[in-house]
Amino acid sequence: MNYTKNLLLNSEVDYLSYALIGVIIFFFAIAFIVNLALFVNEFVPKLKHINSEIKRSRGKEKRFWKRKRRRLWLSLLPFFTNR
Repeated sequence: MNYTKNLLLNSEVDYLSYALIGVIIFFFAIAFIVNLALFVNEFVPKLKHINSEIKRSRGKEKRFWKRKRRRLWLSLLPFFTNR
């Protein structure tokens, strides 16, 4: 009788631990999605501004804006630092 009681307790603990892990993963996923949305909300307007300046400009100024766009894309890499 004790053996079946222990089996029931073990299965209850397993379900509780799975539920707890699921809740933790859910909150991490929500935090990741929120941070991604905040990042995109900040990055896209900068990129749109630079692209509009590239379309508007000519010569050296156009090269300047293209370089600025390349640096913006490189800033996504964690090991890239601005000079």
